[in-house]
Amino acid sequence: MELWSEGALVLFLAGSLGQDIKKQRISLWWFCLNGLAAALLAYFSETDFISLLTGLLPGIILFLAAAATKERIGKGDAGMVMLLGMYLGLWACLAVLIMSCTLLAAAGVCMLLRHRVSLKRHLIFSPFLCAGYILWRMLSLAQEFA
Repeated sequence: MELWSEGALVLFLAGSLGQDIKKQRISLWWFCLNGLAAALLAYFSETDFISLLTGLLPGIILFLAAAATKERIGKGDAGMVMLLGMYLGLWACLAVLIMSCTLLAAAGVCMLLRHRVSLKRHLIFSPFLCAGYILWRMLSLAQEFA
């Protein structure tokens, strides 16, 4: 991943995380702005258009799941995963999503065991998505230097 794309992705994740924690929603203009940035960066870095579109698939599936579950999965989370897929591609996005879900499940179990939450409580996914990205990035960097 090029430095510009990496920087844009980190800014997107940080901005989305801040909005999600503060307001428990992520604004549409933020997604549009970052979607345009991702598309432009992909165009100028000569990323394959098919790769860009396939990266959207995990987010589209989450968006459909959000609609089907009456937003028990947030549409903002689905939008974050869509943009993550645009920046990283399908397989890296899936790896980040798996790591994020694993971290979320571990945190949820810990909170349940400590009687801090009930099963009906919603947990904000964006911090775990950011943590999953950081973990994935650290593991991919370690693999490059190994």
